[in-house]
Formats: sequence, C-alpha cells, structure tokens
Amino acid sequence: MKPLRWIRDRFHRPISQNCRSIALSGLPRFLFETHGPKDIYVSQSIIHGGMWEKATTALLIELLRNDVDLIDVGANIGWHSVVAGHQLGARGQVHSFEPEQQNLEKLRANVALSGLGNVVVNEWALSDSSRVDILNLSADNLGDHRLGPLRAGRRTVSVEVRRLDDYTGVRCRPLVIKLDVQGSEWHVLSGSLNLLSTHQHEIILLCEIAPMMLKECGASVDHLCELLVANGFAAAIIDQNAGSIEPIGWERLMVRLAERKDPEFSEDIVAFRRPDGLMRPLLEKSLPALEHHIVGAGTAELAIKGGVDSRSEAPAARRNRRPNFGFRV
Repeated sequence: MKPLRWIRDRFHRPISQNCRSIALSGLPRFLFETHGPKDIYVSQSIIHGGMWEKATTALLIELLRNDVDLIDVGANIGWHSVVAGHQLGARGQVHSFEPEQQNLEKLRANVALSGLGNVVVNEWALSDSSRVDILNLSADNLGDHRLGPLRAGRRTVSVEVRRLDDYTGVRCRPLVIKLDVQGSEWHVLSGSLNLLSTHQHEIILLCEIAPMMLKECGASVDHLCELLVANGFAAAIIDQNAGSIEPIGWERLMVRLAERKDPEFSEDIVAFRRPDGLMRPLLEKSLPALEHHIVGAGTAELAIKGGVDSRSEAPAARRNRRPNFGFRV
C-alpha cells in the first residue's frame, strides 16, 4: 500500500500539506501536524527532515525504556510529548506544559492524532511564582515565544503562569524533565525546588542553556548551574550535530558558555544525580542510531539510518551539519 493511501485509509480524511506520517524505530507510525512554512525551525525540521532535535529524541527514547514519567516544559507542538507518549504507553505518563494558543492547538491535535491517553496537556507556563504574565511572541519562529521583559517589535499575549511545585500531577516515581523555555529555565527550576529536594525517586533533566536568553530574563548561566549543583546534579552535553553526549564538569561548562559571544548560542545538557541509575547504560555504551521514516503530501518516503539524508534536511540544518551522526559517548 502506498504511504499516502495508508494515511487516508486509516483516518478517513485527506492529510494537509503540513502533516507528516513519521515512523521511528521501535515505535508505531504516527501522524504529526506542524505549523507549515510560517514556522521556520521546529515545523520546517519535521516537514523536511522528519525529525526535531535528533540527539535529544534518541536520548529520550532510551531513557523512556524505563518505567518513568516525563514532564515536558515548553512542549511547543508536541514532538517530544508524542514520542514519549508512544514510547511509554501504559508504563508512564507525560505532563506537557504549553501556554501559547497556536502551539497548544497543534499539541492537542497531535496527541489526539496518536490517540495518546497517557499525555496530560496543561495550558499554562511554568516559572517561579503563580501569576498572569506577558508572553512575547515570535512571528516566524513559533518555538521562540518568551516570558520576561517586553521585546520591541513583538506582539504580546497574557498567559497564566504557575510553579511546578504546585502541580498535583507529579507521581512518586522516576522523572525525566525536558526543559526548553527560551531563557526562563532558571525561573522554572526555582519554582521546582521542593520537587528537586524531596522527590524520592530519580530525576533526570534535559535542559537548554542559552546565555543571552537567560540574561534577558533576569538570570544567568551561573545562576542556573549553581542551582543544579546545589541540588546534587552532574552534567553532560548533548551535541545535536554530532549526535553524542559528553560528560562535563560544571566549571568547565560555565567557561565554555562564557566564551561564546553569539547571542543566539545555546547548549543542550542532560543533568543527573545518579551515574549508576537510569543514565548508566547511556554513559557506558553508545546509543543505537535512530532510524526514522517520513511520509507527507508530495514527499517520498525516506529511510535514514544513523545519518541525516541531505535531501530531507531543512536548509539551515544542512548548512550547519557535521558528518557522522552516530549517537555515542
């Protein structure tokens, strides 16, 4: 059966130009709706490459082979939430947080398309206090909406903000927290201190660190790293281009981040407290290459094994890509 016919037969409706059918190795094929061409990063990466943040996705899939729950802070249109929902199945829950209405609509649509009853969608932002705040919207990068001071040239909306410590959905079991909130990471963790200090099970944090964004939100790399150190976390860098994880000391990480002057620069890390826990197999051996297929309107099916097929990459990703995309330690 041709790929597009499979989609139409299953869902009894035509698919949109912004929808892709994606098959990740080990997971059932699922439909995923994007914003299309108006979103230049997340949506374009999924449309043209069938993937978003390949290294983080591969790491997440491996971590979620265990009986854990995922907290997805800054869920956007739901890539990590949907992947996690499929990987966990009845073994775990996904708690997704997304305050912006267009992203929220796509997030809910993608959860529904996959029929995921284990994904709980929450319509608010997380920070260090409960309040109503201003969200600065990006016109063309719909993953770059930001809390914090007003930014010139950006449309704004009011959103509800809460603390993770006040969220009642967290269960007493191991947690993986994915945190990508455009500079508000320190504030989110500051509103999670009770969880970090009293949770009786393992916590693993996948976090973006963007020095200039942190500064614009009234925090810093030092603030964020010191908070994680105080709560007993070690760190490793997630290299999205090389597809690798590299353990690193906090002081070295802070120096590395301070040396980069690009205002858009960011580093993805995984922070963990138990090297002998859920992270142990990932620190001791290489992750398997992540094989995936994409199908979409007017798009041929592509099989990608351990590398990025340049025909399917977004132009910006193709320019920045380095060779040898194996996931290794």
